[in-house]
Amino acid sequence: MTSPLMNNYLNFASGIAHQQYLPAEEGILRAFNDGCTHWYVDGSLHGEMVPDWSSERIENLNSLIKKYNVKPIFHGNFKAPLGSDVDYLREAAVVYVKKEIDIAAKIGAPLVIHGGGIVEPKKIVLAKQKALDNYILSVKELAEYAAEKSVDIYLENLSNYKNYRPFHYVFTH
Repeated sequence: MTSPLMNNYLNFASGIAHQQYLPAEEGILRAFNDGCTHWYVDGSLHGEMVPDWSSERIENLNSLIKKYNVKPIFHGNFKAPLGSDVDYLREAAVVYVKKEIDIAAKIGAPLVIHGGGIVEPKKIVLAKQKALDNYILSVKELAEYAAEKSVDIYLENLSNYKNYRPFHYVFTH
C-alpha cells in the first residue's frame, strides 16, 4: 500500500514512520489509518519495555503486521546506559539490549539504540571518554549479536543538553 501522505505531500519519500508514543497495538492501527508504511514501537515506555513482551503478545503483533502491512521499528529504551562509565552498568545494559534485539528479531524490526548517560561525574572529561569507549565496546558486541539474529541496529544520538547538569549524555554528535 502506498501512503496517501507520500502521494500528496512527500513524493520524494519511500516510506513514513509514525511515532506517537502509543502501545504497539494502538500504534500500528494509527499508522495504518494515517497511511504510514512504518511505526515506532517505543521500548522506553512503560508497557513496552522488555518484560512486557510475552510470546502471545508478539504473536498477536505479528498478526497485525501481516494484516495492516505496516512495518515496525523498535525504538530501544534510551535509558539503557550502553555508554556508562561504570563497567558493571554497561554490561547489564548490554544484556538488556540483547533482549530488545530478540524482540526485534521476532517482529521483523530494526532496533534503534542510544549511548545513554552518565550522572554527576567528578572528572567530567575522563568520565565522558570512558563512557564513549564503553559505548563503542557495547555497539561492537551488540552488532555481532544482532547480525546473528538478522536485526539491523540504528544508532541514534541524544541531544547534548549542556544546561541540565548533573546529567551528561553519551554519543551526542
